[in-house]
Amino acid sequence: MDDSILNEEEEEEIKEVKIKKAPLITFAKLNKYYTILFLCPIFSMLGNYFLSKIMQANVIKQNLFFYILHEELTYIFAGLFYFISYFRGKSNKPKNIDKNSCYETSIKYLYNRPLFNKCSRKLIIFLLILCCLLISEKLIYIYTGEYNLFYLWFYYLLFIPLFSKLILKENLYKHQYLSLLISIIGMIIINIPICLKITKDDLLANFINLINGAVYPLFIVLIKYIYNKFYVMPLKTSLVFGLISLSVTLIGFIIYSLIKYHDLTFFNAFDFSNIDNKLTISIYLILFFLFPIIFQLLALLILFYFSPILFLVSEVISPFLLWIVKTIENNNEKKKLELAIYPIGYIIVLFSSLVYNEIIIFNFCGLSHNTKKFVDQRMIEEISEMDNLMNNDDLQDS
Repeated sequence: MDDSILNEEEEEEIKEVKIKKAPLITFAKLNKYYTILFLCPIFSMLGNYFLSKIMQANVIKQNLFFYILHEELTYIFAGLFYFISYFRGKSNKPKNIDKNSCYETSIKYLYNRPLFNKCSRKLIIFLLILCCLLISEKLIYIYTGEYNLFYLWFYYLLFIPLFSKLILKENLYKHQYLSLLISIIGMIIINIPICLKITKDDLLANFINLINGAVYPLFIVLIKYIYNKFYVMPLKTSLVFGLISLSVTLIGFIIYSLIKYHDLTFFNAFDFSNIDNKLTISIYLILFFLFPIIFQLLALLILFYFSPILFLVSEVISPFLLWIVKTIENNNEKKKLELAIYPIGYIIVLFSSLVYNEIIIFNFCGLSHNTKKFVDQRMIEEISEMDNLMNNDDLQDS
């Protein structure tokens, strides 16, 4: 008995020595499923890049209509990928099974359950809320586009933990709180040049921009909530609210065009008359639709497998990539203050993303306690300890 107590004390001392010898920072390997978190910002950046190219060419006549329609179409086309999983589920279903079996019931529930049944009134309300948020976000964006505004990502990082906690009841751990704090510090640094430009005329626009900064986090949190609460796939949700919002948008702009122009000339959204290289602009338009569709698809998959906070913390890399590309293109036009401050702020934000994704792990103040790597290690150690105890009990019994 005394020997077993001594052995336990020795093992505890060994563990304490290992903890003390552990480096302050550990670098974990990137799981293959986590690569989607870093692919998503790339496609987001590409979509915004080709948008800037189209804006420079001045081919868009109706910005408001174009932006809202584009956003809705990307959600619709991304949602169409739902049918791939639907038909795969149908084709993979075994033929010779009992209709009353649990397998048959579960497959029917997952793939054939109607979206709007008698118990889906709350679901319909949430989908309508998503439509309103989708349209209002673009309306606010167009209105505030001509003012000096703080970056929306600063507000995103403030509101996404709040909505995730209130709506999804998600818990944050120490290293995640630290990551969000580092991200906010980085965004504050990035906003310094904006602070020097802001005037009294920009205050109202910034207040409205603050509201817009709460809209998108609420939007993606509600998508996750619909999946958790009603078991509706995010791709299916995207398709439905995209179609509903598109219908509302078209009806609204038809009424607006008839009242203002007495015809449908408002829908002439493009003007290629003054464009010399029409083929290049056409390619830009195609890519501007293609890359955001891929981005929306990846974003919806991230929301399905991960949390909205993880999505936004990783997505904050997108403006950093866009800034690098634009800086390379317009090297002589950038101000010295921006060239000095932006890299610092964005590198801090990138660092925080690596911390949240547990690629960089801090081994002090309990910051590594709830990371996946060390949780897995503890599980392995506990299993081995249980095996040792069982083997010792067998030896004693024999």
